[in-house]
Amino acid sequence: MARDGLGGFQPNVDGFYDVHAELPRYFRQRLERQLRAGDRRRARIDSREALNQHRQQMRRQLVTTVGGLFERTPLNTMRTGAFERTAHAVETVVFESLPDVHVTANCYRPVDSSEPVPGVLFLCGHAPAGKAAPAYQRACIELARNGCAVLAVDPIGQGERQRATDRANPNTSPVTIHTRLGGGCTLAGTNLARYLIWDAIRSLDVLQSFPFVAADQLGVLGNSGGGLQTAYCMLLDDRVATAMPCSFVTAKGVYAKTGQAQDAEQILPDAVRVGPRYDDFLTSFAPKPLCIGTSQSDFLPIAGAQQSYERARTAYALYDATKSLALVVSDSTHGLGPTLRTAAVNWFRHQLLDESTAVSPRKSTVESEATLACLREDSVFEAFASERGVSDLTAETVRSLHPTTPATTTRPYAETLRKRIRSRFELDRTRPSLSPRRLDTETADGLVWEKLFFESEDDVHTTAIAVRTPGTAPSCPTIVVLDRGTAELPEYRDDVAALARNRGFVLVFDPRGMGGVRARPVNTPQNNGGEYFDIHGTVYKLASDALMTGCSLLGLRVFDVVRAREYCAERFDQPTVGLVGAGIGAFYALFAAVSDLAFEPVCVEAVPPFYERATTPETVVNPGLLCYGVIGSLDVPQLMAALTERDVRRVDFPEDGLAIDSLT
Repeated sequence: MARDGLGGFQPNVDGFYDVHAELPRYFRQRLERQLRAGDRRRARIDSREALNQHRQQMRRQLVTTVGGLFERTPLNTMRTGAFERTAHAVETVVFESLPDVHVTANCYRPVDSSEPVPGVLFLCGHAPAGKAAPAYQRACIELARNGCAVLAVDPIGQGERQRATDRANPNTSPVTIHTRLGGGCTLAGTNLARYLIWDAIRSLDVLQSFPFVAADQLGVLGNSGGGLQTAYCMLLDDRVATAMPCSFVTAKGVYAKTGQAQDAEQILPDAVRVGPRYDDFLTSFAPKPLCIGTSQSDFLPIAGAQQSYERARTAYALYDATKSLALVVSDSTHGLGPTLRTAAVNWFRHQLLDESTAVSPRKSTVESEATLACLREDSVFEAFASERGVSDLTAETVRSLHPTTPATTTRPYAETLRKRIRSRFELDRTRPSLSPRRLDTETADGLVWEKLFFESEDDVHTTAIAVRTPGTAPSCPTIVVLDRGTAELPEYRDDVAALARNRGFVLVFDPRGMGGVRARPVNTPQNNGGEYFDIHGTVYKLASDALMTGCSLLGLRVFDVVRAREYCAERFDQPTVGLVGAGIGAFYALFAAVSDLAFEPVCVEAVPPFYERATTPETVVNPGLLCYGVIGSLDVPQLMAALTERDVRRVDFPEDGLAIDSLT
């Protein structure tokens, strides 16, 4: 350790343990246990009745998880333009999926049909241009030339549904927009999928309403993120007669091995354990005609698509309908290229038009974004003064939930919250012996600095730097949790030293995945990823794994803080332990303090509460705080209300400081 007491942890906790692999391994093992249990349950689906029960269960689970769906309101459909080409016509359409939530769409149709034709809803992936992306245009044009009407809609944050600030930022993509919006949804107990699903359901309503569409012959085609939306429609909307999700289907266990992140609309809490999984979308669609489009070199592993396809075959076999299930593999990478596009045209020709003769790929001339634009303005947010985005809708949800603190805080209220947190975060679960180990000790500035680590859970270690006054028993051992753990200790060194001189002992603590036990990178920018703290980076990936397996980084780190108190209790004969939290550490400290009466005094930084983070449009929620449905029940106002009878302060901290005047 350096002479100034600032020496940090070296890789592998200075040679004792490969701690950087522990957190990814923890989630991987948790996921695999849940997948095996789920496989056993699904293996018992051996009749049509059992499959129907499973289908209904998956429907209920999905609707509940996304926060429920909405009541239908007037669509107020507007046709804002039209043009014709040699074999197809296009209408530009705007409708309201919810009041003041406008959806921009293009409707393609054949020009030579006198009778209603089958309708296909086209759902886009994360292309910035949305419905105007060339590959998507070509699919819609070819379907129209071959006898179908096609409605292609702009997803949230894409095409003509982007905010001006996002359009102007070259570093903003639909993926970053969706992930940013999805964080707020998670805190509010909803999911971005709620709004994408509702847009798709209302899009089917619009498609069905056109006089040139045969209302009982509807299909859905989607690519990538649109493939996910297609799967949601397959599960939830009985009007869908046939479907083709492309560049989406894989299998949870196979995909987990890639280390890649997923989009916010795919992060369904507890989905690995209770569903729906990829194969659930497919099996629940049986016996309706279904074609799965995938690519040999997709970053979504083809092995997973094949696995889910085989599981779907067992469901289709219950109806003697295996011929209604197909898997098309393109010798390409991710995307709706010529092979999948042509397969889609032939699939819908066969299923909706009863045409058995296959067509060959053809080159289509695509239009400019301006030609396909539905609005004179650049986006719905500029065209409609009262337009509402997902942040606005989340704010409405939040207002209905917050606050729920009682007018007068009582001890029973505090006890109720304490039990709720301990139950939700499983704080009473079995734990191993701490087995603390001291790596290094050095005296600097009249203080003893120690590097140490201990075992929080089986095969999960946490690190800390302890600072103590030599030769005296501490008056108040205190745990300090910083925004990025001991990695930030150099900036806080003077305040930590002052606090140690005042209280006798300070433990600057790293909950799992932070500071000395920071996880190794498990996702990279090359494929569907980002740098360590980025959207789609490692922390986001790990937080997503936590949510999908029914827990949260927040809850796991609160458990670790409680274990740090147990370490202090073992080391010193003191009835209480002080607690200080800065940045996201303030949240960990508040939850730990409510859950454990032995934390006192407590001082936390006055960081914005969950409800403020969820309702500010440009705010990216720190993945270390992602926890489903905490607003209104476990937010800062409720936590502080439960602590009013204890020595707890929530104050502004100076930059890179601990508000030392409030602590000494």
